[in-house]
Amino acid sequence: MGVSTIRVAVIGAGALAREHLRAFKDIDGVELVGICSRTLSKAQIHADEFKVPVVTTDLAELDDKARPDLVVVAVTIPSTLPVSLECFEYDWTTLIEKPLGVNLAAAEQLARVAREKKRKAYVAFNRRYYASMNWVKKGLDSIESKRFIKIQDQEDTNVAAQDGHAKEVLDNWMFANSIHLIDLFRYFGRSPISKITPLKPWPGIDSDVLEFLATIDYENGDSALYEGIWNAQGPWAVTVTTNDKRYEMKPVESAFYQNQIDRTVFPMEPDSLDEKYKPGFYRQAIDAVKATRGENNDLATLDDALETTRLTHRLFGLDAG
Repeated sequence: MGVSTIRVAVIGAGALAREHLRAFKDIDGVELVGICSRTLSKAQIHADEFKVPVVTTDLAELDDKARPDLVVVAVTIPSTLPVSLECFEYDWTTLIEKPLGVNLAAAEQLARVAREKKRKAYVAFNRRYYASMNWVKKGLDSIESKRFIKIQDQEDTNVAAQDGHAKEVLDNWMFANSIHLIDLFRYFGRSPISKITPLKPWPGIDSDVLEFLATIDYENGDSALYEGIWNAQGPWAVTVTTNDKRYEMKPVESAFYQNQIDRTVFPMEPDSLDEKYKPGFYRQAIDAVKATRGENNDLATLDDALETTRLTHRLFGLDAG
């Protein structure tokens, strides 16, 4: 295989674990070496499909038999904190599926322990790797005028409950799912956030209120609007408006822009990688390999992801709760 080969293992045997295996399998210089899961029968199905030699329920055995360089943590949300902390006992590069636990306290603990143990750990914000996100960001880079970012988030905890999520996850669903879109305020924002103003404050998880609204001000003069729609129909949508162009992503896997002087829609060309793999996963996997080799990459570090978790906490006004 050669010294440049990166040995990849996955912890977890659900749908996300399989999507990570699909992406890493097709990257040159990667060898899939292990799957660790509490459910051996599910892990074995993935192992048979992707020809992974080591299947185990134990991280020590994974380390001993598979000898991974890079480990992807794709477990249930309540398990993310304890499993990731155990991973930090080994000299692996880790790519952890967001969110970093059920709430801000879990994320802070995870980041703190990683710093103390000097572990190289990253977070899988795969939407940063969507072709649509990169296309829009590249188009915006040449525009110096102020930006207005609008994000419409739709969540349904009733459906999440039917999917079997634990009550502590449902009670903190903004960290479990809203965080995916909230991270885009930082992805498209060009400076730190100076102020968050609730227009319709978050009423609480048990409220029957359909939506809440908050504005965001950036230190450089950019601004944003967050609209959260809960337990009702609505799309995930992102728009970024400037004096020159308006970009829109709805659904967020696609994008188009309109010039200021007309209403003509200029769509992004379809992206073959985001059609073949779960969107963002292949490019993210390439950067994970680069990170493991010590090369430059754009992965979210734990501290970076922690800032998005803190923004989620602030946006929902949880400090006042």
